Amino acid sequence: MTEEETIDEIVKNRKSICRFGDGEFSIMFGNSRWRFQRDDAKLAERLREVITTDEENILIGLNDFYGDLSHKTEYDAAGIRSYITPQIRAQHMEVLNTERVYAHACISRSGTIEKVRNQKRMWDNKECLFIEGDKTRMGVGNDLFDNAKSIQRILCPSENAFDKYDEILEEALKTSCNKTVFIALGPTASVLAYDLAKAGYHAIDIGHADLAYEWFLRTGSSEMAAVKYKYNNEYDGGYIVEDIQDEKYESEIIADVSKV
Repeated sequence: MTEEETIDEIVKNRKSICRFGDGEFSIMFGNSRWRFQRDDAKLAERLREVITTDEENILIGLNDFYGDLSHKTEYDAAGIRSYITPQIRAQHMEVLNTERVYAHACISRSGTIEKVRNQKRMWDNKECLFIEGDKTRMGVGNDLFDNAKSIQRILCPSENAFDKYDEILEEALKTSCNKTVFIALGPTASVLAYDLAKAGYHAIDIGHADLAYEWFLRTGSSEMAAVKYKYNNEYDGGYIVEDIQDEKYESEIIADVSKV
């Protein structure tokens, strides 16, 4: 699917989405690429369960890495080619179904005002629950979620969140099924969106949408930039995060399992 088709399915048909990128695939094959989530055999097992699901109300999102790259910039195409080696491609094909239509994982990225407007449809006038790292702080300091009806937050560890998976899921299940759940929690988000969707929630693995908007505000594009008060695994030194004082943000927190 295109990004717009994917968001149409989420908004119009209340589909949940679990997204898979290089981080999720590397966990599945025992070679974590990121410092914020160590290799974990149970997480790998759960990710394999999710990516092969045939649940009708759950979309599986992938990056468009597998076919013609002529629509990409030469820089992006070169990066994809260096990542998708024959070994990596073979690993991916172990768990992918070439007969299936997959959603687009990059609903989590913006870089243009049109993409931002498309994203904002997902939470427009919705009662939202954010499940995020304790230094993720989605929407803090910007207006990305200003069209949401309300926001509540469950804070989780910014690193190795899957260690607290049972506690995170338990807290999430205490909230109303009427809320739209947005999850920014690395590979753990893919599993959590799946479990919540099966429990009747509308769950969206939203990833870096807020950070991508911060980059857009600073650069006018998808080029990365420092955001000193938000955790950013893709930016050099982005794990060093400044403290904030924000009463509205603090008032939205309904549970904090980051330090349990």
